[in-house]
Amino acid sequence: MIMGNEEELEALKNRVKAGNLKLNLAWQQIREMNGEERERQLDRWNEAQEKLHYLNLELKAKGYCDCLYRNGKGEKTKRCLDEPNGWWCQVCSSDSPYWETELMSL
Repeated sequence: MIMGNEEELEALKNRVKAGNLKLNLAWQQIREMNGEERERQLDRWNEAQEKLHYLNLELKAKGYCDCLYRNGKGEKTKRCLDEPNGWWCQVCSSDSPYWETELMSL
């Protein structure tokens, strides 16, 4: 059951989705780096991932425990394992093991 303001919940969902995308894009850039700059960026990436984790916990506390990529009909619009370069969501609000099901069907 979703509690609270629907607009607030939608804004939080969008923020978590955007965070997942930013972390994925940043990771693609970081893995091309070397030396101290890479270490510095990895530290920043880890801090951002931790912040995103807490935003996701807030989302779940508000009662949203499903995939972030569901349309109004309840259909998934994005598979868990179809991220660029084999990457997936850094945080997942779903209580359902969608990614496990997809992995087992490969």
